[in-house]
Amino acid sequence: MKPNAIALRHVPDGPAVGRRVHERNYRGQPFGHLAMQREREFRVESQAVWMRDGAVPDYIEGKYIGDIGGLPRDRCSKTVIIPAFNEETRIAPTLERYLSYFDSDTEIMVVLNECSDGTANIALSFLECHENLRVIDVPGVRGKGLAVRLGFYRARGDVISYIDADGSLDAPELDRLVGLIGDHDGVVGSRWIDRSFVEKRQTLYRETASRVFNLLVRLMFRMPYTDTQCAAKVFKREAVEAVVDDLRITNYAFDVDLLYLMSKKGFDIQEVPTLWEDKPGSKIKVGRAAPMMLAALVRMRIKHSRFNNLVK
Repeated sequence: MKPNAIALRHVPDGPAVGRRVHERNYRGQPFGHLAMQREREFRVESQAVWMRDGAVPDYIEGKYIGDIGGLPRDRCSKTVIIPAFNEETRIAPTLERYLSYFDSDTEIMVVLNECSDGTANIALSFLECHENLRVIDVPGVRGKGLAVRLGFYRARGDVISYIDADGSLDAPELDRLVGLIGDHDGVVGSRWIDRSFVEKRQTLYRETASRVFNLLVRLMFRMPYTDTQCAAKVFKREAVEAVVDDLRITNYAFDVDLLYLMSKKGFDIQEVPTLWEDKPGSKIKVGRAAPMMLAALVRMRIKHSRFNNLVK
């Protein structure tokens, strides 16, 4: 088999019916089932599992596909992280737009989050024609925050961003945000600075919940951001590396924790209006999630106080 070719084989007893495992070779060395050599240590809080190079295998036959694809070099200009949980109905259009827009110096990284549907197969189907695509599916990644954190550790880009898999932020708009970074350490998009940028709004119920959540964030953490939850975030590598080891919140408050840590360390994060369009199919049920979001903020506030020994 020539270098960079992709071999397909079916795994009969996997948890997702029809999931295929790809093994990608580069210079004759298979790395579909190997951990990255410089894998850092990160903690899966929900399971108290520490993942380090070799400590937890990336590849388990019939269950996980590992870390495969990507450019055969250690660095590139940009990394776009796309965390995905059961996104089989929305991931394909997003990948089509991003892979067709960005050139080979931009790494597009899909981090699967314990998917039980066909998301993995759909993402893998793009590998053969796009050398800058990486698909990561490893044990213990539960929750968007943990998926993004793993993406931070494995990113090769000098500028690292993350978006939602639903495609609510289009590729040219993310590229615009990257261009605005300049002397700043990061740029985050907001749907509330200029409402004319929002092409299709959320329901009134969701928008009200968003404003209440943001008010609580401002009161509890004294941060100026109008929209911490918008998945349009771009950071310089140095800023990400400075905080990634300290990220301990992996649930609804992950974005708040990330911005708060960067603020505490003195990084300059600019908030700008962003073009955004609400997409149907969200898995977050506001009524059910509201108490958990409040609990996450309270827990995070305690975590960043002198009483941090009261929470795990």
